[in-house]
Amino acid sequence: MGRQNNALARKRSLAKLGMSLSLGALVVTAFAGGKRAKNWHILAGGALVGFSAWHHALYGKPGRS
Repeated sequence: MGRQNNALARKRSLAKLGMSLSLGALVVTAFAGGKRAKNWHILAGGALVGFSAWHHALYGKPGRS
């Protein structure tokens, strides 16, 4: 059971890291100008949504293990 908990904790950490990096890219590209920045902004927004969905899926319902 310890190995499974470590794997889950690692996945949760990776999801949080992905959310943080994509949010940072979203903020940076929001202030940058140009068509290239707009494309990266859309991509970063999609990545944030994806990482957020993955993060949400890694947590079960309250009160269940």
